[in-house]
Amino acid sequence: MFEGQDFHRMVALQSVDINTGDVVIFDENTPANLRDDAIVASASLPFLFPTVQMNAMSLVDGGAFTNLDMSEAIVKCKNKGYKDEDIIVDVILCFDKVVKLDRWTTEDAKYKNAWDLYQRHVALRDFYYYYEDITRVVKGYPNV
Repeated sequence: MFEGQDFHRMVALQSVDINTGDVVIFDENTPANLRDDAIVASASLPFLFPTVQMNAMSLVDGGAFTNLDMSEAIVKCKNKGYKDEDIIVDVILCFDKVVKLDRWTTEDAKYKNAWDLYQRHVALRDFYYYYEDITRVVKGYPNV
């Protein structure tokens, strides 16, 4: 599909070898004959799409290791001499639901029961599950 075509931007596609846990990053320097497999490997979910066999590795989506690794793209830009404030990272996030946290006042909290507290725990867990990777990178690279 992409064989023989150059990437016009820097890219970082992440996969994980399910046998070793090693993270494999494919980028714009990935040989053209491996690009199709690299793209498929970076999106492979074993329960939906088969693993990609490459160089004795069984590769699946990098999300098996981390939800979103933006730091690889930032490090690539920094290695090319870009300053943090000149780096822009494009991210498309697709979640299975909208996570909305209602604010609780001290007065509200007084009238909550065990079930309300449990539901709050679930909402907070879901919120941080979805945003933890982004929050970590933003804290690590505040000027990007």
